[in-house]
Amino acid sequence: MTKPIVNMEYVACNLCGMDDAVIVYRKRGKTIPIVYDIVKCRNCGLIYVNPRLTPTYKEKLYTDDYYEGKGFDAHFIGSTKKKEEDAKLLVRCIKDAILKDKEKPRLLEVGGGMD
Repeated sequence: MTKPIVNMEYVACNLCGMDDAVIVYRKRGKTIPIVYDIVKCRNCGLIYVNPRLTPTYKEKLYTDDYYEGKGFDAHFIGSTKKKEEDAKLLVRCIKDAILKDKEKPRLLEVGGGMD
């Protein structure tokens, strides 16, 4: 296994505390050359990123410049074909998650940033 370019941390499920998840999707970073594993907890079903960027590394990425549109991904401002494809994939995943259990559909989304 190669060492990641950025600091990553493995975490247990934030909802139930279990450390038993399965990869459901992989997303390549647009600005950081890593692949994010999107995992699903086998115990409670929470979907989250694991491993994830460490808090220290996120602080370096998300400076005041980032929130003013001058950060590392300023070139992604505006609509692109890839953004549209990602959005359609996200909508499809959300629909699948909701329709999977029609009796008790559940969905928790916190933040839209994945990169």
